[in-house]
Amino acid sequence: MRMSPVSIITTSDASKSLLHTGLNESYHSYYGALSESQLVFLSYGFHYQASQLQTKTIRILEYGFGTGLNALLVLKHSIGMQIYYTALELYPVNWELIRQLHYTTAVEAEEFDAVFREMHLSEWDQPLQLTPNFCLLKRKMDFKAFQAEPSYIDLIFFDAFSPDKQPELWSEEVFGQACQALRKGGVLVTYSSKGWVKQNLRKCGFKIERLPGPKGKRHVLRAVKPV
Repeated sequence: MRMSPVSIITTSDASKSLLHTGLNESYHSYYGALSESQLVFLSYGFHYQASQLQTKTIRILEYGFGTGLNALLVLKHSIGMQIYYTALELYPVNWELIRQLHYTTAVEAEEFDAVFREMHLSEWDQPLQLTPNFCLLKRKMDFKAFQAEPSYIDLIFFDAFSPDKQPELWSEEVFGQACQALRKGGVLVTYSSKGWVKQNLRKCGFKIERLPGPKGKRHVLRAVKPV
């Protein structure tokens, strides 16, 4: 799929997102880009897993880097921790569009303006120490081509376009690779709770939790790799 033009939209919580015009699909919930990311990925994912671990080091893998909002939220909330953040994205978004989303202001993290810019403008496939405690590795590649070191990742943000628009990205094959990458007790969080998405996750060995979703979504998922 070639990258189609994207346009800026304002979601219901006043935070901005992007609309992929080729898929007619937004990068975040129309009901609230920021509120969705804060609940699903930050609260149910990052804060939950940080509370479970016996170490201050967390290795995160994101399927769908997109606007970088999830990475920015982790960066803001990672003081006192060591973060190794790998992000997969086949079609990077132009920085000039990202800049107009004003995300550092939206999350009250203007001190990271320069870091957020570097996050997007830095080279792909090269580890980058963005701050003393946050290392970023962006991989420009298809999800299906990714092969992680087994049992290495603590937390996965699965933030691809919706399964209705790109079902191949929510396949048993992709989730199987994700499960292999996670250590025992590792967590995958995603905004979709479709029945066949849950079924594919279960087939790969995950234990599924349905959690209350943000506005406009009844449930979201947290999938745990059994110990």
